[in-house]
Amino acid sequence: MLARTAIAASTGALEQVQAEAAAMRRRLRAAAHEIRTPLTGAATIVDILAVSELASGPTRDYVLLLKDAVAQIIAVTNDILDLGRLEADLGLGTREAFSPADLVAATAGLAEPRARAKGLTLAVVAGGLPERVIGHPVMVRRALENLIDNAVKHTVQGGITVTAALDGGRMLVSVADTGAGIEPEDLPLLFEPYAQLAGGVRAGGTGLGLALVRSAIERVGGTVEVESAVGRGTVFRFAVPVDPAHGVLPAVKATGSARRPLSILVAEDNPVNRIVTGAILGEFGHRVSFSADGRSAVDALQRHDYDLVLMDIEMPHLDGPSALAAIRALPGARAGTPVVALSARGAEARDEALGQGFDAYVAKPIDPAALFAAIEESSRKD
Repeated sequence: MLARTAIAASTGALEQVQAEAAAMRRRLRAAAHEIRTPLTGAATIVDILAVSELASGPTRDYVLLLKDAVAQIIAVTNDILDLGRLEADLGLGTREAFSPADLVAATAGLAEPRARAKGLTLAVVAGGLPERVIGHPVMVRRALENLIDNAVKHTVQGGITVTAALDGGRMLVSVADTGAGIEPEDLPLLFEPYAQLAGGVRAGGTGLGLALVRSAIERVGGTVEVESAVGRGTVFRFAVPVDPAHGVLPAVKATGSARRPLSILVAEDNPVNRIVTGAILGEFGHRVSFSADGRSAVDALQRHDYDLVLMDIEMPHLDGPSALAAIRALPGARAGTPVVALSARGAEARDEALGQGFDAYVAKPIDPAALFAAIEESSRKD
């Protein structure tokens, strides 16, 4: 009797600890989301400064340091948010057609400036891949970004080689570096959440990155492994299932002059993001008005005609989906105004937004090319 009572008490205590841990993770993710929203605006402003005439001489060095610091903070918040999405069986992105060669080249290309700044080479070997396959490109990109980022961060001289190939129904990817390597006793800890290595070679960050890589890859039926020798470098390899796809990938339209200048209403509660979005739209030749929340956006659309609305999904007073529903209930032609969703939740939220009735979706931080394409496509529907 006493044994059963003790077991019940122990089980109850364990469940309470698990519930408290889950609640703490939810609060942490909520805080991370709030942090990432202004950070995405800051990242875009730093990008604009980096290519402006203001960034010259010593000032350019400061801007580049700031850009790197902002990128590191965004990476940490992304890790925290990605962990939450994976725990909820989200975050893998949709299963869709993609070009494996283009994905690998584009992902490596983002890291190439950082590698070059350290005097490292960054090579991509991806010959013989099919034009496109069907799989989880969002997940593959995030895994590859993490592995390349680690390789650049922990390699002092030499370089990194990214290799991609297709073996039957699997896409095989490896990231090899010429870094210091990893101590044998540390290898079993690499994919554990929050683990810091005894050797200190890959210490730092949240300790979540590699755990997220393994969790995401295994959830789609893939595998990941690591091979390392102290003083000779490290190789990470992963394999994910893909299916063949047929046909030609649609061409991505480059940014440039809009088909016609539009009157666009931007519903965005973050002042930094309003400045950034306005600057991008101005470059396209559009006329821009702003609303600070969903309710004021609906009110503005009741008073004026707009060709298109850019709507942040999470706003005070009335969030994006609720504001969209209110717009669709307006009398007359204004109910059919194209509405494009904007969100810092990443590409994996696209399907949900489109399912809610938005005409298109653009992830933050805003890629001008993606925004241009979404506006051009949505404005053809009006």
